[in-house]
Amino acid sequence: MRGIYIDCETGGLDAKVHGLVSVGAVAFEIDVTNPDRAIILGDYLSHVQPVRELGYTEGAYAVHGISVDWLKKNGQPEETVYTELVGFIKSFLQPDEPFAGRLWAHNAPFDHSFVKALEDRVLYIAGDTMPCMTPVIHDRCDWSCTKNLWCVLRGLGIHNVRCKLDDIIDYYGIIDPRQGQHDAYTDAKLGIEVLRHMLFDLKKHYDMVK
Repeated sequence: MRGIYIDCETGGLDAKVHGLVSVGAVAFEIDVTNPDRAIILGDYLSHVQPVRELGYTEGAYAVHGISVDWLKKNGQPEETVYTELVGFIKSFLQPDEPFAGRLWAHNAPFDHSFVKALEDRVLYIAGDTMPCMTPVIHDRCDWSCTKNLWCVLRGLGIHNVRCKLDDIIDYYGIIDPRQGQHDAYTDAKLGIEVLRHMLFDLKKHYDMVK
């Protein structure tokens, strides 16, 4: 199974009013018949320059530690981030591949909403001059969600642990290098490890059922 795990750090919880701070994407491959390890095929990380009309809350800063002043100096324009992200995704997901479910995230509707809001702003400003990237971030495209998969495992009676990414990381004993603050790139890599462990548990469950 090949896919791309995406994580976003944001200025708040609502993509309509809060800015995108950073986006990390990691392309991976996992053998679902023997998911003992994940192969990393490539990665991408970018920070986004603040958008004047969008908000950045103190609560969000406490989560990721990235300030608006730092983003002003080190972030890239939204158009650059969008173009690079789409290019990265398309380099691993070829047009002739089935696309549905190839993008992964933990609480996928949240990350999807911020990436889609980024796309909407960039394409609105650019008008007809930007190529349409509908196959990548369009609303009709299904994103797969490790949080939902965890809920499936709980429903099967395999686990009974809260569904936050940090809780699942602790449950599996995955080494967490973040030291208390979230980072889009590291969160994406941890999400892949969580996915691999869950696929392994799912395989064991159905092997026992058989």
